[in-house]
Amino acid sequence: MGCINLSLANPGILIFLIYLPPILFALDASFRKKFFKVHKSKTGSLVDVLIGLIYFLIIIYAATLTLSKTFLTFTAGTIIYLIGLTITFMGYHTFFTSEKIIQKFPYNFSRNPTYFFGLVAILGITIATKSLVLLILLAAQFWLTHKVILQEEEFLTKRYKNQFKKYAKKVSRYF
Repeated sequence: MGCINLSLANPGILIFLIYLPPILFALDASFRKKFFKVHKSKTGSLVDVLIGLIYFLIIIYAATLTLSKTFLTFTAGTIIYLIGLTITFMGYHTFFTSEKIIQKFPYNFSRNPTYFFGLVAILGITIATKSLVLLILLAAQFWLTHKVILQEEEFLTKRYKNQFKKYAKKVSRYF
């Protein structure tokens, strides 16, 4: 019987790293209060639960995979993962240190860089593992994330009115 691979060569660990900042911030009571102010509708709560379940499935399933030994898929997947992870972390840092509509990098070209580039990072792992199942889970995650984005934008439109509408016209919802 083999040991569980807890190294950075484990795709599950690589994906877990994408979600580590929001997990750590969720431990903060003021962040949870701000989160639940936005995510308070019944459908929003259901979507949040489904997203959490899909995240869990993605991490657990990815932990069973191995990275490709093929140079092209390993290299392409790794580069895509690192770009996604880097911009996701930059987005988290900017988001968690701001109280108003953010219009600096990476929010100046994507309204949702943490969501979008987190999914890009998972796509990198999907390529590096050549996993069709992970691709299907990623597609489900994208669809659910889109639902959350619409809910968050409704909240931001109510809270910031014309300021958010002007920002939304300038900056893509995704990339």
